[in-house]
Amino acid sequence: MTIRLLIVSIFLIFPAGAFGENLTVYGSVRVGIRHIDQSGRVLVPSDDENERLPELDVFDDGGEWDLSDELSRLGFRGSEDLGNGLSAIYHYEFGVDSADGPTLGGAEKRLAYAGLQGNWGTVTIGTNWIPYYTAVGEAVDLFWGPFTANGYYEVAGLGNFEGDRSGNLITYQSPDLGDLNLMGSIKTSADGGETGVDEYQLAAVYDNGALFLGAAFRELRKDSTVVGIEKRKAESAGLCDGPAPALICAVKVKNDRQFGGSAGYRFDFGLSVSGSVQKSDNNFQDDWTSYDLYGEYDFGNNVVRAAYFNAENDKGSEQNTDGWIVGFDHAFSERTLFWVEYGDSNTKDRFNQRQDVRSLSIGFKQDF
Repeated sequence: MTIRLLIVSIFLIFPAGAFGENLTVYGSVRVGIRHIDQSGRVLVPSDDENERLPELDVFDDGGEWDLSDELSRLGFRGSEDLGNGLSAIYHYEFGVDSADGPTLGGAEKRLAYAGLQGNWGTVTIGTNWIPYYTAVGEAVDLFWGPFTANGYYEVAGLGNFEGDRSGNLITYQSPDLGDLNLMGSIKTSADGGETGVDEYQLAAVYDNGALFLGAAFRELRKDSTVVGIEKRKAESAGLCDGPAPALICAVKVKNDRQFGGSAGYRFDFGLSVSGSVQKSDNNFQDDWTSYDLYGEYDFGNNVVRAAYFNAENDKGSEQNTDGWIVGFDHAFSERTLFWVEYGDSNTKDRFNQRQDVRSLSIGFKQDF
């Protein structure tokens, strides 16, 4: 279905006023040209501890150019005054593919929730931003192109944890407490998990316009972790019975937990700096730690930005990923923007295998 047909259909089906007093229709067309080059190497073992290990090239795909959609969207949001300081709110957002044609859908979770808002705060039910991302990830997730393999996303999306938005979510946000906001959420029906409450999150954000501080915690119940789901499947299939049970049956499953914090400061002369750090304690993926450092400087209608990230696991695969991103964008107006970004990430593990990914993104964004 095209965007034009969707909008016309909605306003033909629903009478005027059906969306409440304050309906906003908005969108963003974001299209880019990407060049991604991947290569793999392995260190050749040596008995000499003082010898610098040579590297053997395993593969190099040479890279390719591709026209890509960069998370274009079409959305509807609004509210209805219910009296006595109470309002009903709603938000519905579609992912739109700007590269292959204006079709709706895709795997990307967009916003889709309804709720109530009053002087006591806001409650929503549906698909929404998770409190953990709002407090920790948003401060460093500021590039337009396909650079989601930074430290925050490397760790935040482990297992059944969502990286930024989540469905089956009930969220609460406090009213403004000075410059402080408190948030919390519970998630039901995690993929393959038990029914009921599978995950909960708690977060706090302090923002006075210049200084930003955020902290968050979340926990996924063991029956809804990836390992817990696989163990229950084995038990249901009878693989844990008899003299030779499956290996998964002997695993002691625990809750997955993550802690995170972020901080940022906006200077009067156009410089902004921020950073985040998080710690993850997961089944079979213990002791993940990541951090991101980000800085940008805006002058006139231009912005230059740079980031460094690292995510490391000292157990299991002993995997380590680090990299950097640089970018420049120019705003022709409040709604029209052009960007150029380049990123390089390197991943290595305990088997001395390394993979490099280099990404160039040139893009254009038009909001309405």
